[in-house]
Amino acid sequence: MQSISLPLNAEPNVIGLAPILQKSLDSFCDVLPKNNVWVQSKFTDVVHQLSTLLNDQPRFKGAAGVAFVNRVGLYVLWRSIVQQYIGPSLGISTEFQNLCKRCPPLGISISSNGNVIPFLSRYTCKHYLCPSCRMRKILALWNKLNHSLQFTPNTEVDLVHFEVVRTFTFTGASTGDFGLEMLQDLLKQFKAMLWTCGGAWSIGLTTKESEVTLTAKCGAVCPPLPTAKQLKLKKFATGVTYAGAMTEQDIYGTLIIERATYDLRAAEKLFAKTLNTSVWPASIMLDCADSISPLFALRLDTAFRNQKTIGSFGPCDTVRKRLKKAL
Repeated sequence: MQSISLPLNAEPNVIGLAPILQKSLDSFCDVLPKNNVWVQSKFTDVVHQLSTLLNDQPRFKGAAGVAFVNRVGLYVLWRSIVQQYIGPSLGISTEFQNLCKRCPPLGISISSNGNVIPFLSRYTCKHYLCPSCRMRKILALWNKLNHSLQFTPNTEVDLVHFEVVRTFTFTGASTGDFGLEMLQDLLKQFKAMLWTCGGAWSIGLTTKESEVTLTAKCGAVCPPLPTAKQLKLKKFATGVTYAGAMTEQDIYGTLIIERATYDLRAAEKLFAKTLNTSVWPASIMLDCADSISPLFALRLDTAFRNQKTIGSFGPCDTVRKRLKKAL
């Protein structure tokens, strides 16, 4: 493996990650099959080498240092995935492959001679599988929410988190329907039922061997909800599970409503849980020798290309009318 050198001459604020981005980074790293040869050489070995280099640097201690080396390792792995999985399976142009391979993590670039250079990125490849682009979207979305959701001190709110999980086994013999439209429709129905000041949603996909898991999440900050409204929301979440059982699909819904005094920490905790999804079928795209792998790439591309998998929403009509009356 090529040696990586690290000139430590950048500002320290590019090293650590905010909690909401740390959750996103963990979602990419935690699902990697650790016994995979590709993961070992392109991620684990890179992380180990960088950790050794940074062992004596105080500002790389603890969680900040772990986040830094994981981002570098994920970037090196992503370059290999583009070259060995995305390019051959989808037949995309060399120019776009090069753009994907150059798309760096937040605050990190690796030069042609192996130097790691922290910097502020000014472009993205915008590929729906790209970890760096996903994290940028999450950061932009969190900044938008943090700016729009503002309350007077000691305001009580309900923090609502709705989640739908669908699991199935990809054999290559099926029609390749991932059920993305169904998840989008469930999120749309749930958002329409809310009395909310605003929130965010996301849809992600992960794999474990040939088992595929799709997760749709919605997080919202709401005025204190009456009991009848809470029961209606809970009935909807339970109905998702019942409907899955009736149609013999492995799908279930969960709902959590927490009363809290609004502050930045409570909001970040909610949206870190909502936005930590990723379109990251690690076990399949890291096993390119399996004949199912390129077929999965084609079906995945058909399902997710040009689809929005992360977004935000503002106040509902009910809350907006109340706000106008209060002014």
